[in-house]
Amino acid sequence: MTPAIAPSRMRRGLAHNPFNVRDLSPAHCDYVFPPELPQHDVLPPLSACGWNGELCGPHGSGKSTLLATIRRQLESDGIPTARLFCNDRARTLPPDWPFVLARCRVLLLDGAEAVPRWQLAVLRRAARIMGRGLIMTTHARQGHGAFIAMAASPKVFARLVNERLRTMPGESREMVVARLGSSAADVLRSCGGNAREAVLQYYDACEETARKRN
Repeated sequence: MTPAIAPSRMRRGLAHNPFNVRDLSPAHCDYVFPPELPQHDVLPPLSACGWNGELCGPHGSGKSTLLATIRRQLESDGIPTARLFCNDRARTLPPDWPFVLARCRVLLLDGAEAVPRWQLAVLRRAARIMGRGLIMTTHARQGHGAFIAMAASPKVFARLVNERLRTMPGESREMVVARLGSSAADVLRSCGGNAREAVLQYYDACEETARKRN
């Protein structure tokens, strides 16, 4: 993805807006496996590597959503997990990460690219010694377990957009589409393949439409 969206913008979603980012966050949505990345190309390779692997792709490619979906699947299978999150504002692992690792069978690290290389190496070594799985999201290949290449699917994105637009009154829906002036796939391309930024384009269009109608 492009640089992370400011938290204030991410939280400002209103309940009436079908593109409310809170409703579309990894905590509330399961990853939709596109034809180019079917489920059998993700879970079996990770399992075969002892639940070690990397979800690698640019911003907005669905890494965090897939990671959350994998976590829910593991938990439903009775495999205890834990999650750590790092980004530009939290560029190191929390001090208690060894205890977090010890209490789970699979640790999920969202944002491995933000962690110093030496610290990431220590974490990977500790997980190996303790027999724990480690699945992480990253922007560049780390050579860790199963490699899952990520990219936002234009077809899946278009389907999500159409599903959300159908919840709007017809006139409002037409105004949103006219304001953007492009297909969902074109909006995604204009955002460099960053689905999160593309969703915010629709969010802003819905907000502008609501203001004009009121």
